[in-house]
Parts: sequence; C-alpha cells; structure tokens
Amino acid sequence: MGDRVKPTRPGTLVLLVVLGAGLGFGVVDVWTAWTGSIPTVPWAAPITLAGVAAAFLVAEIALKPRLRRDPGARPLDPLVAARTAMLAKAGSAAGAVVAGVYLGFAAFLLFDLENDYRRRVLLVAVIAAACAALASIAAYLLERACRVQPPTDGPGVGRRGAAGEDGAPQPSV
Repeated sequence: MGDRVKPTRPGTLVLLVVLGAGLGFGVVDVWTAWTGSIPTVPWAAPITLAGVAAAFLVAEIALKPRLRRDPGARPLDPLVAARTAMLAKAGSAAGAVVAGVYLGFAAFLLFDLENDYRRRVLLVAVIAAACAALASIAAYLLERACRVQPPTDGPGVGRRGAAGEDGAPQPSV
C-alpha cells in the first residue's frame, strides 16, 4: 500500500510503441489472411487523435501557471492536480500503444502497395500514428507539469499520522 505512483519514463512509452506495432502488424496480418482484404482506416481516426492531442496540450498550457503558483494565477487544488496527472499518465500510455498499432498497420502495408486504395490506407495510418504520438507526447508533458516537489521539513513531515484531520496534534495513549 505504501508504493507511490511513479512518473512515466520515456523508455516505457517507446516500449509501448514497439509492443503496439507488433500487435498492429499481427492483427492486420490475421485479418488479411482471414478476410482476404485489409481493414480500412477512416479519416476520423487521425482527426480524433489530433483533437485529443490538442486537448492535452491546451490543458498543459492552461494549468502550468496555476501549478507553478505564478502571481495572479489561482492555485490548483492538489486533488485536481493529482487526478490530472493520472489522466495524463494514462493518456500518454494509451497514445503510445495506439501510435504503435497504426505504425504496425503501416508496416504491414509497406509490403504490398499494388493499388491506390492500399496507398491511401497507408497514408491515413501514418497520419493517425503521428497524431497518436503527438497525443502521447502532449499527455506526457501534462503529466510532467503536474509534478509537485516532495514536502520539506515542516509539522508532521516524516511522521505519518502525527496530526489529526484538522492538523492538531493527537494525544498519545
């Protein structure tokens, strides 16, 4: 129970992209063997992923002054900052996996670009992968912006449960 959530490491995101690429390649290979045609990638995929990336980026830009407690900026509630950090952590991992899946899809298509349809699907898959990667990066930046410094010396620091809910010292038994 005492374990803390650790910040996302860039190496973890790279690993998730690689695993997603393997998954994407394998799924498209099985799909093509089973149905005889490749699945399509709608233009809605990169558009939606670009919107997600923009939302994470706007949140990072809007919250950064509040998290730094800049003059004139209303401080952000610590619970909201923690929830935002967890959302960003999940978003960076999900974006990395989705980017990998679309890259795997694109890698599969590179083996056979015999017609315009396959080239169009390849283009959409590459754009979707780029948008997913941007979403992952924007979420990672938001997570980093939500980091807080550990508390330094002060009342109750290092002594779990030394103060009550209201901060008053608890009587010893």
